[in-house]
Amino acid sequence: MDADLGALPDDIDALRAPSPTIWMRAPISGIVVKNQAVRGTAINPGDQLYQLGTLDPIWITADLYEIDLARVRVGQGLEATTPAFPGAVFRGTIARISPNVDPTTHTLQVRCAVPNPDLRLKPQMLASIEVITSTGDVLVVPREALVFDTDKYYAFVAAGTDRLERRAVAISAWTEEGYARVLSGLQPGDRVVDAESLQVDALWHQAHGESS
Repeated sequence: MDADLGALPDDIDALRAPSPTIWMRAPISGIVVKNQAVRGTAINPGDQLYQLGTLDPIWITADLYEIDLARVRVGQGLEATTPAFPGAVFRGTIARISPNVDPTTHTLQVRCAVPNPDLRLKPQMLASIEVITSTGDVLVVPREALVFDTDKYYAFVAAGTDRLERRAVAISAWTEEGYARVLSGLQPGDRVVDAESLQVDALWHQAHGESS
Protein backbone atom coordinates (compact mmCIF):
# COMPACT_ATOMS: atom_id res chain seq x y z
CA MET A 1 0.00 0.00 0.00
CA ASP A 2 1.52 3.32 -1.07
CA ALA A 3 1.90 6.21 1.36
CA ASP A 4 2.21 9.94 0.71
CA LEU A 5 4.72 11.58 3.11
CA GLY A 6 3.94 8.91 5.68
CA ALA A 7 0.17 9.19 5.26
CA LEU A 8 -1.71 6.13 4.06
CA PRO A 9 -4.71 6.44 1.70
CA ASP A 10 -7.09 5.88 4.63
CA ASP A 11 -5.42 8.75 6.49
CA ILE A 12 -5.89 11.07 3.51
CA ASP A 13 -9.55 10.07 3.20
CA ALA A 14 -10.06 10.85 6.89
CA LEU A 15 -8.88 14.43 6.26
CA ARG A 16 -11.90 15.08 4.09
CA ALA A 17 -14.09 15.20 7.19
CA PRO A 18 -13.48 17.85 9.92
CA SER A 19 -11.81 16.37 12.99
CA PRO A 20 -10.18 17.87 16.12
CA THR A 21 -7.31 15.39 15.87
CA ILE A 22 -5.15 13.90 13.17
CA TRP A 23 -2.77 10.95 13.15
CA MET A 24 0.74 11.50 11.82
CA ARG A 25 3.03 8.60 11.04
CA ALA A 26 6.77 9.13 11.35
CA PRO A 27 8.94 8.01 8.42
CA ILE A 28 11.29 6.23 10.83
CA SER A 29 10.98 4.54 14.19
CA GLY A 30 12.56 6.16 17.22
CA ILE A 31 11.97 8.28 20.30
CA VAL A 32 10.65 11.84 20.31
CA VAL A 33 13.58 13.93 21.56
CA LYS A 34 12.08 17.34 20.74
CA ASN A 35 8.41 18.38 20.72
CA GLN A 36 7.54 21.83 19.36
CA ALA A 37 3.83 21.14 18.85
CA VAL A 38 1.78 23.29 21.24
CA ARG A 39 -2.00 22.96 21.47
CA GLY A 40 -3.72 25.88 19.79
CA THR A 41 -0.66 27.11 17.87
CA ALA A 42 -1.00 27.66 14.12
CA ILE A 43 1.47 25.78 11.94
CA ASN A 44 2.74 26.45 8.45
CA PRO A 45 4.10 24.19 5.72
CA GLY A 46 7.69 23.31 6.50
CA ASP A 47 7.39 23.78 10.29
CA GLN A 48 9.24 21.17 12.32
CA LEU A 49 6.90 19.80 14.96
CA TYR A 50 8.78 16.80 16.26
CA GLN A 51 12.32 15.50 16.18
CA LEU A 52 12.95 11.77 16.39
CA GLY A 53 16.12 10.06 17.44
CA THR A 54 17.45 6.58 18.03
CA LEU A 55 19.13 6.26 21.41
CA ASP A 56 20.67 2.81 20.94
CA PRO A 57 23.42 3.23 20.05
CA ILE A 58 23.75 6.81 21.24
CA TRP A 59 26.22 9.32 19.84
CA ILE A 60 28.68 11.04 22.18
CA THR A 61 30.54 14.04 20.79
CA ALA A 62 33.85 14.89 22.46
CA ASP A 63 36.70 17.35 21.95
CA LEU A 64 40.11 15.93 21.07
CA TYR A 65 43.33 17.91 21.46
CA GLU A 66 45.26 18.40 18.24
CA ILE A 67 48.41 16.95 19.77
CA ASP A 68 46.59 13.63 20.37
CA LEU A 69 45.25 13.29 16.82
CA ALA A 70 48.02 10.99 15.61
CA ARG A 71 47.15 8.43 18.30
CA VAL A 72 43.40 8.28 17.60
CA ARG A 73 41.63 6.54 14.73
CA VAL A 74 38.15 5.46 13.67
CA GLY A 75 37.17 2.14 15.23
CA GLN A 76 39.27 2.68 18.33
CA GLY A 77 37.78 1.62 21.65
CA LEU A 78 36.77 4.09 24.35
CA GLU A 79 35.23 4.28 27.79
CA ALA A 80 32.67 6.94 28.73
CA THR A 81 31.59 8.07 32.20
CA THR A 82 28.83 10.46 33.24
CA PRO A 83 28.06 12.46 36.40
CA ALA A 84 24.56 10.96 36.33
CA PHE A 85 25.84 7.41 36.90
CA PRO A 86 29.00 7.55 39.05
CA GLY A 87 31.05 4.39 38.76
CA ALA A 88 29.29 3.19 35.60
CA VAL A 89 31.49 2.78 32.51
CA PHE A 90 29.95 2.80 29.02
CA ARG A 91 32.12 1.26 26.30
CA GLY A 92 31.98 2.12 22.62
CA THR A 93 34.05 3.00 19.56
CA ILE A 94 35.07 6.12 17.67
CA ALA A 95 32.82 6.42 14.61
CA ARG A 96 34.04 9.69 13.08
CA ILE A 97 36.83 12.23 13.47
CA SER A 98 36.10 15.77 12.33
CA PRO A 99 38.39 17.11 9.55
CA ASN A 100 38.23 20.63 11.04
CA VAL A 101 40.37 21.98 13.88
CA ASP A 102 39.16 24.83 16.09
CA PRO A 103 41.82 27.56 15.61
CA THR A 104 41.22 28.97 19.10
CA THR A 105 41.36 25.82 21.24
CA HIS A 106 43.27 23.60 18.77
CA THR A 107 40.76 20.83 19.34
CA LEU A 108 38.62 18.80 16.96
CA GLN A 109 35.47 16.80 17.55
CA VAL A 110 35.15 13.05 17.55
CA ARG A 111 31.84 11.20 17.38
CA CYS A 112 31.58 8.04 19.43
CA ALA A 113 29.04 5.25 19.11
CA VAL A 114 28.11 3.82 22.50
CA PRO A 115 25.59 0.96 23.01
CA ASN A 116 22.68 2.13 25.15
CA PRO A 117 20.27 -0.83 25.44
CA ASP A 118 18.71 0.31 28.73
CA LEU A 119 18.46 3.95 27.50
CA ARG A 120 20.23 5.31 30.56
CA LEU A 121 22.19 7.77 28.43
CA LYS A 122 20.08 10.72 27.31
CA PRO A 123 20.57 13.52 24.75
CA GLN A 124 22.46 16.58 26.06
CA MET A 125 23.96 14.72 29.04
CA LEU A 126 27.52 15.53 30.05
CA ALA A 127 30.09 12.78 29.59
CA SER A 128 33.83 12.26 29.66
CA ILE A 129 35.56 9.77 27.40
CA GLU A 130 38.86 7.97 27.70
CA VAL A 131 40.29 6.66 24.45
CA ILE A 132 42.31 3.45 24.61
CA THR A 133 45.56 4.18 22.77
CA SER A 134 49.03 2.74 22.58
CA THR A 135 51.39 3.85 25.31
CA GLY A 136 53.88 6.63 24.74
CA ASP A 137 56.21 8.96 26.64
CA VAL A 138 55.07 12.50 27.46
CA LEU A 139 56.59 15.29 29.52
CA VAL A 140 54.40 16.39 32.44
CA VAL A 141 54.76 18.66 35.47
CA PRO A 142 52.59 19.09 38.57
CA ARG A 143 50.10 21.88 37.95
CA GLU A 144 51.22 23.48 41.23
CA ALA A 145 54.52 24.21 39.48
CA LEU A 146 52.85 26.47 36.91
CA VAL A 147 52.00 30.15 37.39
CA PHE A 148 49.66 31.94 34.98
CA ASP A 149 50.67 35.53 34.24
CA THR A 150 48.92 37.75 31.66
CA ASP A 151 48.51 35.20 28.85
CA LYS A 152 51.12 32.51 29.51
CA TYR A 153 52.11 29.82 31.97
CA TYR A 154 55.50 30.02 33.66
CA ALA A 155 57.62 27.61 35.67
CA PHE A 156 60.65 28.28 37.84
CA VAL A 157 63.55 26.02 36.82
CA ALA A 158 66.74 25.37 38.78
CA ALA A 159 69.58 26.98 36.81
CA GLY A 160 72.64 26.45 38.93
CA THR A 161 73.43 26.91 42.60
CA ASP A 162 70.87 29.06 44.41
CA ARG A 163 69.45 30.42 41.16
CA LEU A 164 66.06 30.00 39.53
CA GLU A 165 65.10 30.80 35.97
CA ARG A 166 61.55 31.91 35.14
CA ARG A 167 60.62 30.12 31.91
CA ALA A 168 57.51 30.35 29.71
CA VAL A 169 55.82 26.97 29.29
CA ALA A 170 53.24 25.85 26.74
CA ILE A 171 50.90 23.10 27.90
CA SER A 172 48.11 21.09 26.28
CA ALA A 173 45.81 19.95 29.09
CA TRP A 174 45.45 18.99 32.74
CA THR A 175 45.08 15.37 33.75
CA GLU A 176 42.81 14.03 36.46
CA GLU A 177 45.91 13.31 38.56
CA GLY A 178 46.81 17.02 38.67
CA TYR A 179 49.56 17.05 36.03
CA ALA A 180 49.91 19.18 32.91
CA ARG A 181 51.34 17.92 29.62
CA VAL A 182 54.20 20.15 28.47
CA LEU A 183 54.52 21.07 24.80
CA SER A 184 57.50 23.42 25.02
CA GLY A 185 59.59 25.37 27.51
CA LEU A 186 60.88 22.46 29.57
CA GLN A 187 63.14 19.51 28.91
CA PRO A 188 63.32 16.07 30.54
CA GLY A 189 65.50 16.34 33.63
CA ASP A 190 64.67 19.99 34.40
CA ARG A 191 64.10 20.58 38.10
CA VAL A 192 61.10 22.84 38.74
CA VAL A 193 59.63 24.45 41.84
CA ASP A 194 56.50 22.42 42.53
CA ALA A 195 55.48 24.03 45.84
CA GLU A 196 54.90 27.67 46.79
CA SER A 197 55.38 28.69 43.16
CA LEU A 198 53.06 31.67 43.66
CA GLN A 199 55.24 33.00 46.46
CA VAL A 200 58.35 32.51 44.33
CA ASP A 201 56.66 34.35 41.47
CA ALA A 202 55.80 37.29 43.75
CA LEU A 203 59.44 37.51 44.86
CA TRP A 204 60.55 37.38 41.21
CA HIS A 205 58.31 40.35 40.37
CA GLN A 206 59.70 42.31 43.35
CA ALA A 207 63.26 41.61 42.29
CA HIS A 208 62.55 42.77 38.75
CA GLY A 209 60.48 45.78 39.74
CA GLU A 210 57.23 44.47 38.24
CA SER A 211 53.73 44.14 39.69
CA SER A 212 52.19 40.66 39.63
